Amino acid sequence: MHHNLRRGRTRHRSQAGFSLLEMCVVLAILAGLLASMPGHLLNLLPARTAEQAAAALASDLRQTRAAAMERGQERDVWLTQSGWSDQSPAASHSLPAGARLDSQRQARLIRFFPDGSTSGDELIIRQADRAWHIRIDWLTGRVDQPQPG
Repeated sequence: MHHNLRRGRTRHRSQAGFSLLEMCVVLAILAGLLASMPGHLLNLLPARTAEQAAAALASDLRQTRAAAMERGQERDVWLTQSGWSDQSPAASHSLPAGARLDSQRQARLIRFFPDGSTSGDELIIRQADRAWHIRIDWLTGRVDQPQPG
């Protein structure tokens, strides 16, 4: 009978789950990982917003091209180092802090023509050691955004 109780107790203990010591070790490891994460996450946020700004600029360029073709008239996008705007002053877009917009041609204006062509350029949004390129083909007006480099 004593033998049966021992077997029953052993079976019950193996089904009980983790010990308190095991849970404390896991929690200590998780706490250490979480404590090191905020610094890394905060470093990623500016890059993420600069990446979003590059996507927004590429989208605005495509929309401006479509508007030029649809309306049959030239449309412009004005560039500054801190952002861009289309022909309406209310539609001004700023880059996140620490980011800047450069033009390969040193242009301050991208013009889209009614036939879909454009003045063309390669725009680069830079932040820290990262860069997001936006290529605008002068002949076709196509706006490409390759992977960041």
